[in-house]
Amino acid sequence: MHKVLNDYYQKEKRTFDLSENFYVITGGGGWDGTKGRVKLGHNVNKVEFIERMCDMFNITTDKFCDNFAATESPLACGGHWSKKHNDFVLHVDPKKGRIVLRDTESLEPIKTTGKPGILELITPYGVDSYSGVAVLLDDLVQVENWERCPECGREGAIFRVIGRLTPSIGKGCSSLFTLESYHL
Repeated sequence: MHKVLNDYYQKEKRTFDLSENFYVITGGGGWDGTKGRVKLGHNVNKVEFIERMCDMFNITTDKFCDNFAATESPLACGGHWSKKHNDFVLHVDPKKGRIVLRDTESLEPIKTTGKPGILELITPYGVDSYSGVAVLLDDLVQVENWERCPECGREGAIFRVIGRLTPSIGKGCSSLFTLESYHL
């Protein structure tokens, strides 16, 4: 959708006033240009994306939501655009699970804020189709607060995704096409 909207905006220079009822909910990840099997060939700059969507649809940054999830875990972490961090901050619902931030060298837990580490999702709360486990991912994140979001007040840890240990390989069952031959 980013490519479609961006190409349309560049070509037509048309905007829409959707300020009353329009929200942008991004699909969790893909900012590195790879989402499932879709490969853009370039990173999507979050700040430019937010600014472009605000301009194109006459909306404010509080109309944006993102999420973080992994196939290996039922824990989904929803979030919002943070003016302070100029990035999405993602919330961990303490009723659904916990996170541990691990040092990239020693894998020891990091208990402070502001230091990047490897994300581990802990879901001790099993659901009908899934038993709870701890999953160490290859996502590098930075915890901004362990107790609550200072911007929206929600309880639970908040974090930002800042990278990956391994490159995105573009495997997944969500999509079966590439955008290399896409034309508007």
